[in-house]
Amino acid sequence: MQITPRLRYALLLVAAALLVAALAGPVKRTLAERERAEKSRAIAEQVARDRAAAAERFKADRPAIIAALRGHVERGEYVEALRVAAPFGAVPDEELRELFREAAQQESLRQRAAHYAALVERDCTEANAREWATRIAGTAAGDAARTHAPHRLVRVDGAEARRIVLSRMREPPPAEHAAHRPPPGSDAAAAAPPPATERDPIARVRDDFRARLLPDYLGLVHSPKADSVICVWRAEGERAAGTRPIAWTLDLWLAPALDLKGLTGDAAGYAERPAAAG
Repeated sequence: MQITPRLRYALLLVAAALLVAALAGPVKRTLAERERAEKSRAIAEQVARDRAAAAERFKADRPAIIAALRGHVERGEYVEALRVAAPFGAVPDEELRELFREAAQQESLRQRAAHYAALVERDCTEANAREWATRIAGTAAGDAARTHAPHRLVRVDGAEARRIVLSRMREPPPAEHAAHRPPPGSDAAAAAPPPATERDPIARVRDDFRARLLPDYLGLVHSPKADSVICVWRAEGERAAGTRPIAWTLDLWLAPALDLKGLTGDAAGYAERPAAAG
């Protein structure tokens, strides 16, 4: 077939169109990348200018800025302190950074204390206390599948609740008991008492129902805000031990769970005695 000038021109147009279509994608991506790079460079340059301006302002007004920041921290106005310090975050001034760290830590603690208090207000209920007391009593009886609900349940607060919690916190955890046990087969091992789970119901439930606590909560328990973050109930009930009825008393501490989503039961105090006849 003879290629006429008109057909040759049409073919050239088609080839050019195909070439443009093939190059359009890479060209578009190149332009977009160049635009992003320019925007990033502009942002970085603006940040550098802002930091330089902040450094100059801090250098000129350092005594006033430090005094304002310290005043907010001393008055417990931690959010305001953070606002004062925020523009100077990149300034290499140790006193400024120390005040900023203190304000940030105290504000974080304040927020966590509010969260713990909200958990206690929401979940420190008779229903939750009854559920945990029933579970603990069932474990003590060696039959957690049965119902061992308390027949008496009262909220403990104030100094008595703090005493129960602090006393429990002073006890070494079960893992420490195990870590210090003598090697099996030794004379010391033969003379040592058996593990808690092999001894009696009291030791068993107090080992099994032991709260694991976050450090900031431990600090709050020793603070003036302790009452708002403590939940303690006293439960009483009975269970059968063979043919003998056993009366039990439980000091139940509902402590914040590690995931901070609820309260978990701690057998802070558990005692048993023969039930009164009749």
